[in-house]
Amino acid sequence: MRRIRAAALDVASRHGGLVNHAFGEEIVCLFGVPVGHEDDDLRAVRAAVELHARARELSVELANELSLPFQIQSGVHAGLVVARKLHDGPRRYGITGAAVQLAGRLAAAAARDTILLSPECQRLVAPFVRTIPHQSFAVNAESGPITPHRVIGESGLQTRLEAAEREGLTPYSGRRAELGMLEEHLSQARSGQGRMVLVAGEAGVGKSRLLHEFRTRIDVTHVRILQARCSSYEGGAPYLPFAEILRSALGLPRHDAHGVTADEVVARICNVDPSLQLFVPLYLNVLSIPSNASAVQRQLRGDHLQAAVPEALAAFLTAFGRQSLTVFLLEDWHWSDSGSRETLRRLAEVIAKLSLLVIVTTRPDAQDRADSAYGGAQLHVGPLDFDDSVAIVRGVLQVRRVSDELARRVYERTGGNPFFLEEVSHALLEQGAVAECDGEAVAAQETDTLRLPDTVQAVIRTRLDSLGPDALEVLRIASVIGREFSNDVLIEVLGAERSPELAIDQLNAAGLIQPSGLAAERGYRFKHVLTQEVTYDSLLSHQRRSLHHLIGCAIERAPGGRSDDQAALLAYHFALAETWAPAVHHGRRAALRANALGQFTDALATLDHVRQWVLRLPEGEERLDLLTDVLLQQERQCETLGQRGRQQLIVDELIALLAPRGASERLAQAYLRQGNLSTLLKRFDAADRMLSTALRICRNGVT
Repeated sequence: MRRIRAAALDVASRHGGLVNHAFGEEIVCLFGVPVGHEDDDLRAVRAAVELHARARELSVELANELSLPFQIQSGVHAGLVVARKLHDGPRRYGITGAAVQLAGRLAAAAARDTILLSPECQRLVAPFVRTIPHQSFAVNAESGPITPHRVIGESGLQTRLEAAEREGLTPYSGRRAELGMLEEHLSQARSGQGRMVLVAGEAGVGKSRLLHEFRTRIDVTHVRILQARCSSYEGGAPYLPFAEILRSALGLPRHDAHGVTADEVVARICNVDPSLQLFVPLYLNVLSIPSNASAVQRQLRGDHLQAAVPEALAAFLTAFGRQSLTVFLLEDWHWSDSGSRETLRRLAEVIAKLSLLVIVTTRPDAQDRADSAYGGAQLHVGPLDFDDSVAIVRGVLQVRRVSDELARRVYERTGGNPFFLEEVSHALLEQGAVAECDGEAVAAQETDTLRLPDTVQAVIRTRLDSLGPDALEVLRIASVIGREFSNDVLIEVLGAERSPELAIDQLNAAGLIQPSGLAAERGYRFKHVLTQEVTYDSLLSHQRRSLHHLIGCAIERAPGGRSDDQAALLAYHFALAETWAPAVHHGRRAALRANALGQFTDALATLDHVRQWVLRLPEGEERLDLLTDVLLQQERQCETLGQRGRQQLIVDELIALLAPRGASERLAQAYLRQGNLSTLLKRFDAADRMLSTALRICRNGVT
């Protein structure tokens, strides 16, 4: 058990996770805690696969000592949990949430040496992991049965772009200027003026798709293209992207070189350029190919080896680039290791005299470091404009047109990010939120209620986890304020002794927020609505309530905060804070404001909310009086809108509420309204009775 626990610690760590605890025969691993990654679900599954392989090896080693085979069984679920850092005891984090319980149930239901995935997890990893359905079972008495999936292997796909290629890519839209720029750099490299191009853009903006489209435009009979990507796993193999480039250039298998002897590899290296013979031991070392004849010399250990390998790799790339026009595509450079960065730095020093084009993709937060290190041209890939975004939505929904309302809602939520556009469009289909009418896609329900795809949430959460604590706190407060927020309200919530200025600058530089309105007003807005939603969802319920209350109070204290224009906003914040008395007060003001502007339907809808808030107040005469006043307001709105049926129900409720309390002015009003309504409906006998009752109550001394 100690050996398998040690293996679990090693495997979880290598895949970016951790072992939270190991009690008896149970081991619980967490991924995405304390820092999230875009592919934590896939990391967890791959870690489980590797751990099972380690367990099988251990079982063979212990075959003579154990009467039964040593085997493990695993369950993997992807879901939200609340994690609290613990400083005492055997657990690293205190975990609250159903996700851990479901993973445990899956593990218990799995056969020996079997990995079961929850349906949620299987959907997320489906492009990369091959599975088959397992027998359904009920998780608990309250919920229905689920059908887990058993892992049978990996698909061999490495990226979502590869998976999309297999399913069929959406029509490419936009990026005409960017493609033209890359083609111009290729033309210069063809003339012997090598170029290095840094392509920077946030996650999901389409950097990989841009390179894919660029590749399709290149005549591969005259241009050699070698592609590699960096690994997001910490502690990954050093020089990983250049090891991939070496394998491709030498015609070796992608993942290992089994079946190819060291002598064959040496011959292929010397065939590129005989002068590379000097570096052969270093190349074999990078490729993990053992060779007694070409072992790394003892003097090239430690720091000397660290300096020699980049020089050797740069020499190979230079020699390879001299043979014919070559394009190197290096993706996800923000995850590059120090050795790879040094290698690229060496290549940048000599590239100008080669027929070589090197294109490097990276995230904006790594761009400054890459710019200063490598020089070269810069190409920023930003969000798509509205028309190009609509083209993607149209392609995913497979319709000729998209209604303007639906298109603008999707564009507003995604901010023109191609990955978000595709994933949200797929979610619209899966959740039945769109309908087709004469070849046009229209909203079948409110897109604001759309459940956000887990893939999009993972990308955004990863960006949030990369923020410093102060910037993250400011962003969370801003998410509670709303899509747009002011610096003044932030200061009020944070307290006068703390300034949000530095955090605002960091969030603005990271592309999460942007200035909004006049600079003098110091207003900002979330660049993507989705960023606001995911940030808001990262807060616990009690945190949201507390912040909504603080924000409501801050708005009230601000100049003009108690004006009628702010009434609806104040009602919104106090209601979500569950501070019911001010929510009712401002909600009634908001209804009166809407009525004064002729927005009668909005006024009635607001009063519907206010009515529910009144019922959350403590029981007593005050609550009864407030409920009566709200019902009287609603009855007037129904009369204005001509909703006679609902008006009748409200009047009946008023009389039933007030009559047991005896004669009163409000009861007289209720009978008067009933009489007026009966007159409108031409029920004159009933009208006479109701009006007579109202008159009698007034004559008996009620004023």
